Amino acid sequence: TADCSLVIGASSRPLVEQLDATISSSGDKSRAGGSVNPTKPMYTPRECIDMIMNDRNLAHETVAVVFGPEHGGLSDDELRKCDAFLCIPTDPTFPSLNLAMAVQIWAYEVRLATMKGNG
Repeated sequence: TADCSLVIGASSRPLVEQLDATISSSGDKSRAGGSVNPTKPMYTPRECIDMIMNDRNLAHETVAVVFGPEHGGLSDDELRKCDAFLCIPTDPTFPSLNLAMAVQIWAYEVRLATMKGNG
């Protein structure tokens, strides 16, 4: 990902909410959700693809979407290195998807966007 202009980290963890909850409960901002930066943008798959396709600065650049291992997702350190976050909306009672499903949803949204762009 070092040669990418934009790195987007996919995570089932609600990063901003996790950060706020940790700060609220402990009062210690240094421990907040592993200090993942809440000022980085968070996108749904469709929002993310729209942003990438409509940003002229990214037209000829390499963009990476990274998914973590199924058992735990991306680490806090990996998430800190991302420029933005991808979060697939799910039912709050079942907040995460397995890796194959998450990648499939991302691929489906990319396919829809490219079909729309060509049609």
